[in-house]
Amino acid sequence: GKGGKKDKKEGKGDKKMGRRLNSESDFFQTEEEFEDMQFWERELKKSAKKDKREGKGGKGGKKHKKDKKDKKGKGGKSGKKEDDYDYCDEENDPPSMEPTGLPTHSPSVTPTKTFTIKPTGEPTIEPTINPTGGPTINPIAEPTTTPIAITGVPTRTPTTDEPTFSPTTSGPTEVPTEVPTPIPTTFSPTPCYNGTREEGITATVRNSVEDPSILDDANSAESQSLNWVITEDSARLDACSPNIVQRWTLGLLYFAMGAADWENNSGWLVDEDECNWYGLTCNEVSDGRMLQQEARKVVKVDLASSGVTGEVPVSLALLQDLTTLKLYNNTIVGSIPEDIFTLTNLKFFDVEENRMDGTLSSSISSWTDLRFLGLSNNTFDGTLPSELGLIPTLKNIWVANNDFRGTIPEEINALTKLRSLQMYSNEFSGTIPAMEGFVRLEIINIGFNKFNGTIPSAFYDAPDLESLLIQNNDFSGTLSSNID
Repeated sequence: GKGGKKDKKEGKGDKKMGRRLNSESDFFQTEEEFEDMQFWERELKKSAKKDKREGKGGKGGKKHKKDKKDKKGKGGKSGKKEDDYDYCDEENDPPSMEPTGLPTHSPSVTPTKTFTIKPTGEPTIEPTINPTGGPTINPIAEPTTTPIAITGVPTRTPTTDEPTFSPTTSGPTEVPTEVPTPIPTTFSPTPCYNGTREEGITATVRNSVEDPSILDDANSAESQSLNWVITEDSARLDACSPNIVQRWTLGLLYFAMGAADWENNSGWLVDEDECNWYGLTCNEVSDGRMLQQEARKVVKVDLASSGVTGEVPVSLALLQDLTTLKLYNNTIVGSIPEDIFTLTNLKFFDVEENRMDGTLSSSISSWTDLRFLGLSNNTFDGTLPSELGLIPTLKNIWVANNDFRGTIPEEINALTKLRSLQMYSNEFSGTIPAMEGFVRLEIINIGFNKFNGTIPSAFYDAPDLESLLIQNNDFSGTLSSNID
């Protein structure tokens, strides 16, 4: 019947719509959107049928029929395309009027975003965005069988300010992992004496001096210094102090060299810290901080032009950390004590312009780091020891205006760091060593001696040479043209 025919027609339309769905998959995201489109297409059909029943066919109907005929043709590209827009059956439902225009692919309102039916990717079980951190299989920390805290057992760190119970012993529970490095001393003190403080200090000093019997003479500087340390010294050191010998030695220097009449003796025998005494300098640690008082050692004695008298005491050698000894321009007498050459840290030794005498010991080779040797303007005699050549650090040799004699030892050729050689006004003789490689020479004064031979070419080749004084000798030959 008519109803069956209608159902068949609508089925045929649905089939067409199915093709339309496949061909226009680029315009619809879901089937629901396409079904909405079908709904409005059916509404258009109903409107066309209504117009037909009301007798509004006419010219528009004929035109539509002609268009449909063109659409059903198999020869052209446009016919195939127009078939996609055949939304009604003209034979049974001719349009009542000419449509205002062909429908377009695009809706009347342009969507803000183009959709597609095909999904952008295959669905997955996992979320497209991974969480910032997932659970781990292994726990963060291994479980322990020991509880964190058990009642009655103290923990490493107390939970309250006060401990829950007192320790069973008063001493530390563990031995420290590091033992503090003791501050080294420059001598081996006698173990603390079991008797009185006086007996302990006396025993320590007696074991430190070369001739202990000198302490038995109440008028000796050694004895006066010992008495001061025991009875008058405000520092009140005992025999166990690492500085007890240093304190006694400086007291000895005071009594032996007339410190009471020095031009400046501030602090001496008064200040508890000998490092504050005039002319003394003590050591410091590498970062500039001062060491504790009892750990500090005197490294510099500078009493130049201070009115110092007397002899250099032998026990001055107990200041084993000494690097500088300046006693020039005083009225010191006597010779250089042999024990002074045990000061192996000495870099600067200057006793010029005094009244000293004697010879220069071959033990000077123990001053392996010496930079300055100043003996000028005294009455030293003898020859220069060849051991001078064993001190490669020497930069200045000042032995002028003494009574030295003999030749300059050939070993001096090893002193290539030499800058100043002051040997004038002595009794030196012979030829001058080659002194090759002495490129740092600045001042040479060997006048008023008995040298002979020629002038070494090294004197001309020294690029920094500023002064060359060779007058009053027996040199021969001609001056080199390289002298300029």
